[in-house]
Amino acid sequence: MNPHFLYNTLEVIRGEALIKGEKKIAEMTASLANYFRYNISRKETFVMLKDELKNSMNYFHIQKSRFGEKISFQIEYHGVEEKDVEKLYIPKLILQPVIENAIYHGLELKMEPGSIKVHITATETHLIIQVTDDGLGMTKEKLEQINSESKVNEEDLQERHNGVAIRNIKQRLKLYWGGQAYLYVTSELGMGTQVYIKLPLLREKEEYMNL
Repeated sequence: MNPHFLYNTLEVIRGEALIKGEKKIAEMTASLANYFRYNISRKETFVMLKDELKNSMNYFHIQKSRFGEKISFQIEYHGVEEKDVEKLYIPKLILQPVIENAIYHGLELKMEPGSIKVHITATETHLIIQVTDDGLGMTKEKLEQINSESKVNEEDLQERHNGVAIRNIKQRLKLYWGGQAYLYVTSELGMGTQVYIKLPLLREKEEYMNL
């Protein structure tokens, strides 16, 4: 499908919704268009942190139209100002899959409302992102499979808390920076899950980022 056809169609839907006073539909359509534009049309392998966060928020807004007040999303900065880290470069699409996991495997089947929080901090050399949810959590066995460095059957991982997406991010971080970057998951059944991502602090694009 031609991406421009998709975007133009979504814009028509958004316009019709606004004309009819359907603000919620208009907002959801705008979020969907921006989400597709980021994922399909932006070809960079590295983006600024602010863009990755914006895409994650668009994704959450789309999901919120389904789950309503059952789910909430918040971004918090610790020891750093947003303006000081928003233009740091990170690999594209390392946050949205984590948030997707949190919704579908942590919050969807939870009886009570649940929340996802993105905590951002930095040292002189590294950016640290922590994505937490207060959802169902996972068993020790599932957690060990996700954090394992050994090869695991992808179909098995798909059944184990959608470990394929997490494993893909881990492999990308290792490919770019080796031991200088990592993703690690902690969780307790019934208490929620925490995903820790640490990567080099990059204010300028380096040559390998354009490949």
